[in-house]
Amino acid sequence: RESVGSFLDELFQLGALAGGTSSESFFVRCGSETMTQRDLDRGVLVVEVGVALLRPAEFVVIEIRVERQ
Repeated sequence: RESVGSFLDELFQLGALAGGTSSESFFVRCGSETMTQRDLDRGVLVVEVGVALLRPAEFVVIEIRVERQ
């Protein structure tokens, strides 16, 4: 969460994201809100990232799922 948040904060500072504050521009969710106990037991990492893009002026949500093989 911290690494992705830092990256997105840099983009916000450069003016690449819409919104007046970083909290209006993006969010990163990871933990009990994105993963179940079963996911944790299986070694699955789920990170949800939302960004407010300047163009096409929409909020885009991306889910990143990493599974141990």
